[in-house]
Amino acid sequence: MIRGYPFWGDALAPTTPTIYDPLLRNAITTLPFRGNSRKQKLMGISVAAGTRTLANSLRILIGNSLPTYRYITVPLNGFQHDLGGEAQVADVNYFDLGGQEILEGEALTISGQGLEGAAGTGAFAGVLYVDDLEPAAPGIPNGNIVMLVHGALAAGADAGVTLTDLTAALDARNLENNRLYTPFMTILEPEDQAIEACIFQVGKNTLTVPVGKMVYKNAPLQFSGLEYNAGNMAWWAQCAAAAGMICYMYCIESEISGGPQPQNAPTVQPITSSNIPGVINLSSIVGTGASSMRRPTQTRAGFRL
Repeated sequence: MIRGYPFWGDALAPTTPTIYDPLLRNAITTLPFRGNSRKQKLMGISVAAGTRTLANSLRILIGNSLPTYRYITVPLNGFQHDLGGEAQVADVNYFDLGGQEILEGEALTISGQGLEGAAGTGAFAGVLYVDDLEPAAPGIPNGNIVMLVHGALAAGADAGVTLTDLTAALDARNLENNRLYTPFMTILEPEDQAIEACIFQVGKNTLTVPVGKMVYKNAPLQFSGLEYNAGNMAWWAQCAAAAGMICYMYCIESEISGGPQPQNAPTVQPITSSNIPGVINLSSIVGTGASSMRRPTQTRAGFRL
């Protein structure tokens, strides 16, 4: 499964950020030992900065004793954490790191900075994506589109400066008990503070959501309607200062074989969509099995996902 490790720093001086294990929710400096496979794959990263400037960037180096030329630099000027009166963030926030093979126990080296080691401006946060290969993530099934709106821009749903349980702020609607729900896209928007971590958890599986839009080719998390209605999904979040956030979670609703089927619910229907450049083509997402994230790909006609 894809595991997202949230990280954040309150300066770009340069600064080594705090990185959280999304399952145990504690700070880490190396890839955790977990499961049977020692091998993991470095899939990609999402980044956000609180100040727009061409100089801000992030350097990544995963592994022990690697030479400095192996650093990968990612610009930070694309995503504000503090929307205030600005436009909403709905652009894809993902940088592909190619699926490089890494090992559990290797050092996680991330540095928020200005241009190549100089000091930058403002704070930063993001999500590092690793495929833990335990087991491979299932593909997105075919079915109905269902969306959930989690959170609220109100004090009752504020995240704090440490990881806060926001489970009570999950979407209050009831889902069909004997159907499966698989997120395929999220859009996370901050109220007026940096979002340093946003983690959804069902059992041992977690989904760490970055600021902006994220599209998933494989299931980052799955839950039944019965699990959701019974309160078995948890939500943890942290901001630079107490603040609200909204997470739009787009899911595919599919049938669960066995057991009674919902009698009054709309039937599950296959996805059919047109391939329009620059638009998410759901037909290319559902029913897939490769273990990777969806990311923009340039074509002659423009960009597709």
